[in-house]
Amino acid sequence: MSTSRIIAHRYEVLGFVLAAGEDETPVSRTVHCGAFASVEEAFEIARELAVAQWRGTASSARTDDAGNVDCDVECTDFGYDVCSRAGLIARFWIFDPCPGAIGPD
Repeated sequence: MSTSRIIAHRYEVLGFVLAAGEDETPVSRTVHCGAFASVEEAFEIARELAVAQWRGTASSARTDDAGNVDCDVECTDFGYDVCSRAGLIARFWIFDPCPGAIGPD
C-alpha cells in the first residue's frame, strides 16, 4: 500500500528590476527577496516591495499637466508589477519551487 506525504511548501518572492549597466544601458537583475511559509505572506511582502519601488520611482518620475505621476503598481496573478507609460520598471513575483509537492513515502 502506498501512502503520500505532504512536503512543506515555501513560496519565494523574486524581484526583477531594471538597473543601469556598465555603459548605462538597462540591464535586468533578479533578486531573491525571501521565502515564506504561506502564499498570503509572500503576496504581502511582494506588495510592500512593489510599493517601495513605486515610491522611489514616483519621487523622480514625470507628472502630466494634471499632476498625475507616470508610475503605477499593478496586481497580477503572479505578484505585482511597477509600470510606467514607457514600460515595466520592476516585477515582484511569487514562485513556488515545488508545485503540487505531494510525493510517495
